[in-house]
Amino acid sequence: MEWIVKKELPDYEFSPNLRSTSTTTLIFGKCDFDKKTIELNKHLYNERFNYWMLYLDIVFHEIAHGKAGNRAGHGRKWNGIYNRLLREYNVDMEQAKEEKESFYYKVIVPLQQKKAKTTMSCPSCKRLFYFQRNVRSTYMCSHCNKELTRLH
Repeated sequence: MEWIVKKELPDYEFSPNLRSTSTTTLIFGKCDFDKKTIELNKHLYNERFNYWMLYLDIVFHEIAHGKAGNRAGHGRKWNGIYNRLLREYNVDMEQAKEEKESFYYKVIVPLQQKKAKTTMSCPSCKRLFYFQRNVRSTYMCSHCNKELTRLH
C-alpha cells in the first residue's frame, strides 16, 4: 500500500500505526497535513487481508484528503479525487460497506468492550454503546434517536 501512497502523494509517508487510544478506536484513518502522513488504524492494518476492500477504501479516502488539501473537507474537489481513485483501483464499494460492518462488530466492538467503563443500550433497536468513561449524562441512540439505558 505504501507504493500507492507514494505514487499519489510523493511527499507523504504511510504509517499503519494510528494509535488505538480511547478516542481513536473508531477512527479508521487519518491524513495529517502537518506531518505529511497517511495513518491507518493499526487494527485495520493487521486485519487488512480479511477486509481488503475496506482497507483500500480507507487508504483512498485519506489520499483524497491529502491531494484535495487541508480545507477541502469532503467537498466537490475531494469527492472527485476519491471517486477517481476508487474507479482506477477497482474498489467494490458494496463489498467495502459489508466489510466495514463486519470489521466493526468483529474487531472494534470487542476492543470497546474490553475498555468500557459504561455500557448503554437502546431500548428500541437494542444496539449497545460503550463508553470509556463513567457516564452521567443522557445520551440518545445515533440510529433511532431513543434515550439510552445504562447497563453498567
